Amino acid sequence: MASALVAPLAAAQETSKPGATKAKSVFKAVEFNHIALDTPNRDQAIGFYESNFGMTNISHGRTVRDTFLHFEKGFMNLGEAEKAGLNHFCLGIQDFEPEVVFRMLSMLDLKPFKMGGNNLHIRDPDGLNVQIQEIGHGYQRVDSAQLTQAKKGLLETVSIHHLSLMVTDVKRSRDFYTEMFGLNVIKDEESKRCVLAVGRGFMELRKGPKAAMNHFCLACKNFNATELAAKLVEAGIDKVVGKETLVSLHDSSGLVIQVIAAN
Repeated sequence: MASALVAPLAAAQETSKPGATKAKSVFKAVEFNHIALDTPNRDQAIGFYESNFGMTNISHGRTVRDTFLHFEKGFMNLGEAEKAGLNHFCLGIQDFEPEVVFRMLSMLDLKPFKMGGNNLHIRDPDGLNVQIQEIGHGYQRVDSAQLTQAKKGLLETVSIHHLSLMVTDVKRSRDFYTEMFGLNVIKDEESKRCVLAVGRGFMELRKGPKAAMNHFCLACKNFNATELAAKLVEAGIDKVVGKETLVSLHDSSGLVIQVIAAN
């Protein structure tokens, strides 16, 4: 997949808007915009993230099938499904113009598809669903008062700090994300593990038998690892592990979450 990006890269960049700075990658991703999770019990998941992470359910007038839990710099999309897991994640890129981006992705034979409006998606080398949007997509439309007035959780989520993925070929995925999204390599352990910078956070790629989400990490205010671990255990949260600067736990669907202090 990575080698397939190199040949048409120069041609694809020529289609970007005049005056834009040309880079070695097709796009430049600077944020985790949102993460979409599948859950067998959406109502239970909504309550979990509202009460523990201070997320606010704002529908934007969409149908009841769409659940958007907002926080300061991003949001979480919850969908009902038989099995819990990652549905997709979204990267916010610089100079996002839907038709231009769609044309560039088509030129690279990445078979882009839309899921409503200008919500552009592609599949990575393992088939994981990656959405591509403008910086601030979704959450910048939310009035800050809607968030502050609704805060009621143990924590106040600020952003998605990092996402850890299991992939079948670390080098292949590393090359895809560096060449496509301009992510810089922070740490590369050959074929076992690679860490790529995404804005102020990062993406971790780990070798696994099949593609899946390993865990995701939320950056939160009001964070004290010792106190938080104790409160989560008291609240009956399963498998809480507290460290000096990090807390790991399972959500209501059994997905692994890490929590770290927001900068």
